[in-house]
Amino acid sequence: MTVATETIKLNLGCWNTRVPTFLNVDIRPNVDVDIVADAADLSQFADGSVDEIRGSNLLEHFGHSEVAHVVKDW
Repeated sequence: MTVATETIKLNLGCWNTRVPTFLNVDIRPNVDVDIVADAADLSQFADGSVDEIRGSNLLEHFGHSEVAHVVKDW
């Protein structure tokens, strides 16, 4: 028996940089955004369900005290 599993890859803070095969996530609605969500709160995804996270030019939008918590949650 074969069990189908969907690979979940997130492109966080994408704004207008759409990455094919990724779910493009940003806090601001945009034509290139698949999911409007805060990158600091990924609770809509079950623990262990995301295979890859891309966050280019994203960490500078968090305060120094927030970065460790955000990255740990990812």
